[in-house]
Amino acid sequence: MPNFDHIKNWVFDLDNTLYPPRHKLFDQIDVNMTNFIMNYLGLPKKEAHVKQIHFYQTYGTTLNGLMEEHGVDPDEFLALVHKIDVSHIPPNVELREQLIRITEERDFNRRIVYTNGTRRHAINVMDALEITDLFDIIIGIRETKFVPKPHKEAFDSFFNMVDINPKTSAMFEDLPKNLIEPEKRGMITVLVQPAEVQHPDSRWAFNGDDTHIQYKTKDLTGFLKSVI
Repeated sequence: MPNFDHIKNWVFDLDNTLYPPRHKLFDQIDVNMTNFIMNYLGLPKKEAHVKQIHFYQTYGTTLNGLMEEHGVDPDEFLALVHKIDVSHIPPNVELREQLIRITEERDFNRRIVYTNGTRRHAINVMDALEITDLFDIIIGIRETKFVPKPHKEAFDSFFNMVDINPKTSAMFEDLPKNLIEPEKRGMITVLVQPAEVQHPDSRWAFNGDDTHIQYKTKDLTGFLKSVI
């Protein structure tokens, strides 16, 4: 059984980590990003999606590619991209119970969300899951000055803001590449990927090298139950 006795800081990605891909929120986000590129660059849908993949693979996020190559206003982009419907997401009572156990059964532990989305998007989704109140800190893309995971500079900003020791922290992520830097810094790394269709980022981001991933789980709630 994994030993998490030394962990004091529990850092969670948001999308497709705190909720499973079957809710298809990324499908909505993906469509919104493609539509933005179509309208902003005047491209047909197929070419816009090719551009989207290029931006993601080259710069880490579609937004960063648009900013670097076309000077896009990030607020304009994010306002459209995160305009999604979360009404179909039910409260996750079991996940809430395990998140509560982190602080009920361990002294001075913290729960943190670190996402390449915005804090506003994170709160919107977490409100649907009914877990927002359990998190001490929510760090989004604005807080890291629009530098996304997996870049080293993004994690520099993150650790400067949250002031935690990586060696007593665990990172839960659905994208393998976003766990490379945390592992280098001494964090416990956990890949969360349910046995269902992954969003396109998972395919674009993974080159098959998983030596930086210490644990893998298809069930975040069950994993937390086993290590708390």
